[in-house]
Amino acid sequence: MKKTKIMKVLCIILILFFSLSITVKATINPDDFQPGAIDTSDAQPITDLGKTIADNVSAIGIVVAVITLIVLGLKYMMGSVSEKAEFKKSMIPYLIGVVILVGITQFLNLILTIVQSSTTT
Repeated sequence: MKKTKIMKVLCIILILFFSLSITVKATINPDDFQPGAIDTSDAQPITDLGKTIADNVSAIGIVVAVITLIVLGLKYMMGSVSEKAEFKKSMIPYLIGVVILVGITQFLNLILTIVQSSTTT
């Protein structure tokens, strides 16, 4: 009980100390910032590389997922009753992994499509 009160008091003291001791001295005038023209052609190689990587990861992942599904299906059909119960347990992480793989690659493709459409306008 005493230790928690001491810890609370120390936390409050530290918070007060750091909040009162922070001072910011800005020497940069925001009006001096003059950005150059944005060249959209600079982003094209990066987005092309990202799309290639996402497509390759998706294709390899789907091939591996299908092969794994075939192997698990064959083992399930050939297994005994207790082995079938074990394979049912191993199918849940497999399905979650496939959903994550497909979801992430589709999400990356969506982001890349948005980036490419914003650089063309």
